[in-house]
Amino acid sequence: TLTVTYEENLLDTLRVGSITVMVAGGTPAQTVMVIQDVCHTQTIALPAGWSGLSGFIMPENSNIEDIFAPVSNQLIIVSNLTGIYYPAGQINTIGTWDSQSAYRLKMNAAANLIITGNPEPNKTLNLSAGWSMIPVISGQPVDVASLLEDVPVIIVKDVIGTGIFWPEMSINTLVDLNPGMSYYIKLLENSSFTYPGSDGQPVTVYPVIPEFPENPWNTVSRTPSSHLIAIVADGMQGIQPGDVIGVFGSGNNCYGMTQIADLKHNALITAYADDNFTGEKDGFENGELFSFRLYRPGNDQVYDLGVVFSTAMPDGGFFVAEGLSAITMLKVSSTGIAGISGETVGIYPNPTDGRIWISGVKDFDKLTMMSNTGSVLLQRDNLDRDKVVLDLSGFSKGIYQIMLTGKQGTVIRKVVKD
Repeated sequence: TLTVTYEENLLDTLRVGSITVMVAGGTPAQTVMVIQDVCHTQTIALPAGWSGLSGFIMPENSNIEDIFAPVSNQLIIVSNLTGIYYPAGQINTIGTWDSQSAYRLKMNAAANLIITGNPEPNKTLNLSAGWSMIPVISGQPVDVASLLEDVPVIIVKDVIGTGIFWPEMSINTLVDLNPGMSYYIKLLENSSFTYPGSDGQPVTVYPVIPEFPENPWNTVSRTPSSHLIAIVADGMQGIQPGDVIGVFGSGNNCYGMTQIADLKHNALITAYADDNFTGEKDGFENGELFSFRLYRPGNDQVYDLGVVFSTAMPDGGFFVAEGLSAITMLKVSSTGIAGISGETVGIYPNPTDGRIWISGVKDFDKLTMMSNTGSVLLQRDNLDRDKVVLDLSGFSKGIYQIMLTGKQGTVIRKVVKD
């Protein structure tokens, strides 16, 4: 047995050589052709903040700490659906980079991560119904609609929710699955799909994270968990192209926004969850109630918005991690905090120091009154009259939410207790 060690092939072409073994005197002789493969590398551009990460190259050294050593000064945390690598906390429950791995990570500054190894030969992903996180096992961008044409997909989104493929809502701001990135996918049932073979040199895609539109509110933080809210175009009432729609939580903080491009296509707001790796509350908590406002750059005015949620999507008007909602009616209020959110629903007086009369409720089955953080304070079922009376004299001063639920949708209104 003859063992021969060669240096790594750093070229982008095969290296070919031969080994000849002969007896003394030169005959007989045996020549063996040796072909050395190219050095496969993938450069992955990691932006500052949260993003997704995957690779079509499986690293020669799969130790997760060694892989991220070159960007250790910029790395805050890496996680997948089962474990985390958190250097500052000396926590590593990931261990190794597995075949077909997909990750989300947070960086304090942008950096390039270089993976060296061999291409992953298995390009087929077998996924269960519900949510999964998927890698991109390709060196080139892959059209998401074509790739998933025969897959029972509900939605695909990038890790920070700026790119969305939502067929039911005719929304596709994702377009491509890009090499080096990872994505969340939700399937109606168990299924599989296969990435096409890659031709040519691998592509390094530098993420372009769109800026939020001009607005008078706080800075929104993009985090790796979100709730997607579609706005049906036919339901926009009093909305103008260029208007900015914001979704707010308790404390009047904005945790997501979108700018309306036109009134012919459905719009989408990504509502972000609180980031556990910051010291302040910068997103929604599970169960927190949504409220909406509109900023109109043309006159520099802010308006409250009334909404009706589709009952076909059970997440409705509350934040749920990876939740999905659809607004079937969005209307600009001309009366401030007491704005109309259902054509027939009225609250009088508002503000109030005691009783309120709520009219137009005969088409709803349940009335729920909540605090501004989503805590249920009282409920009434089986509404059989067009008007109900609530006595708020025993409640503290502040803003409360009235949610009316029925077969046609959910209406959320605000009431102010003086």
